[in-house]
Amino acid sequence: RALHYEGYYWLFYYRSPSVGGCVGDQCTVQLSRSKAPLSASSWERVGTYPWHRNGCCIMKPRGERSYCIWGEGPGPLPGLGIAYTTDLSSGVFTQTRWSLGNSLDNASS
Repeated sequence: RALHYEGYYWLFYYRSPSVGGCVGDQCTVQLSRSKAPLSASSWERVGTYPWHRNGCCIMKPRGERSYCIWGEGPGPLPGLGIAYTTDLSSGVFTQTRWSLGNSLDNASS
C-alpha cells in the first residue's frame, strides 16, 4: 500500500526475509519512503513489522495518532490487526486492542 504524506511517498510491502530489528517469523511487512519514487535507489527503509500483509493507514498530523489496519483472511493466517503511530518517520507502531463484540477481541486465542 502506498501513500503520500509529509512530502514523502510511503510504501508498505511484503518482504522476506525480514531486515532490521523485527523479531519473529511473521516479520514480513516493510515500510520504506522516498521523495523520488521512480528512482529505485531513492527508497529508504523505515521499519519491518510483525504484521501479515500490508498496512492501510488513516493519517493524521504528526503528534496525533495515525491508525493502520493490516492482515488478511480467510487464510493462511485469518485475522486483522490495528496499530498506531504518532510519527511515521520514526517507524514506531503500537498495537491496539480492539473488539468485535463480547469475548471477540484481537487478544483472544
